[in-house]
Amino acid sequence: KGKHEDLREIGQKLGVGTLLEGSVRRAGNRVRITAQLIKVADGFHLWSETYDRVLDDIFAVQDDIASSVAKAMHVTLLGKPAAAATQTDGKTYELLLQANNFNRQSTGPALARAVALYQLVLEANPDEARAWAGLAGAYVTQCFYGHGPTRETHALGRKAAERALALDESLSEAHEVMGWILASLEFRWAESLDAFRRASALAPGAAGPLGSLGVYLAVFGQVEQGLELLRRAEEIDPLNPHTHLNRGRVESMRGNTQGAVEAYLTARDLSPSMSPIQSSLGLAYLRLGQLEQAVVEIQKEASPGYRDYALAIAYHVMGRSADSDAAVARMHSLEDQWAFQFAAAHSMRGEADEAFHWLERAFELHDSGIALSRASVYLEPLHSDPRWPVFLAKVNLPGSGPGASSAPSA
Repeated sequence: KGKHEDLREIGQKLGVGTLLEGSVRRAGNRVRITAQLIKVADGFHLWSETYDRVLDDIFAVQDDIASSVAKAMHVTLLGKPAAAATQTDGKTYELLLQANNFNRQSTGPALARAVALYQLVLEANPDEARAWAGLAGAYVTQCFYGHGPTRETHALGRKAAERALALDESLSEAHEVMGWILASLEFRWAESLDAFRRASALAPGAAGPLGSLGVYLAVFGQVEQGLELLRRAEEIDPLNPHTHLNRGRVESMRGNTQGAVEAYLTARDLSPSMSPIQSSLGLAYLRLGQLEQAVVEIQKEASPGYRDYALAIAYHVMGRSADSDAAVARMHSLEDQWAFQFAAAHSMRGEADEAFHWLERAFELHDSGIALSRASVYLEPLHSDPRWPVFLAKVNLPGSGPGASSAPSA
């Protein structure tokens, strides 16, 4: 909106041969939508149409446009008839778009705003499944990134996800968020894999479920396969900062620190204030030996918890013990929200007893970080400790310990 980008550059960036361009003019509750299909190579207009509609069923308008494009280009979408349009009024749709935008930013204020907007939608329409799924996602992200009490946001997220699934069992995003709840908050690994697979099957062209499945596979041992799914998700939706952030994490897992830096920088360009991009970027620079640059980037982190966790590690590596101690002390004000980060910081500081104490605490609190235990490079100093295999067996991560489930496959 409000931009005049070169269509050839956009097409090349997205890796597509044609672009659907359009404009919307609005007067009261009426809109005029102009759509045109353009060939990227030479700018030739393959097709165009104008639609005058009343904003009482925006999804019917979308379905009308999509069907016209498909007919004009002589293609069959997904090899099957398009699904019936969901009946949604224009105001609800507008609020959902706003809520989804705030949800994607993942900062504390943005997530609080997303929750408020989803709740506003649900006050008017308690049976709007997408709003329930979005609300569940906002609560779960608050839980993941320390923007709310772990137990409370977990419970609220699960309740909202269950409501979304009860209203629409075919809703991909509801299965996706339930997958995250089952894996990262309830440690029900096999069930979470089923949820991610279901989400991906319901929306085969969507980047979100594909990326979520990729993260799951990478975290639980199938790093290359997970990375491939994340790369495909980036191709589908190159403007989603979460996908780039997650790819950066997976690149770090496989030892490609420079690749991680590049992914984090892309995520930051798309969403500068999203947590934990800056702390992740800073720690990647630390692993590259760029110590001063690491601290500069970490200090830009919006989340105090992630910032102090990363500073505790960075300052320790730099030999600045007092500064590292001070960062750890600051974390104690919200220690129950940062138990896993405490464990990682103590691990890197060579304090194994404290690290295992906080790992146990993280497990008791159902801290989402537990799912990363085997994959985290910052817990590697604990791997030679005899308590490490005992802990892995206790949390029963896929592929860890006697009797544990094997590594999942896609």
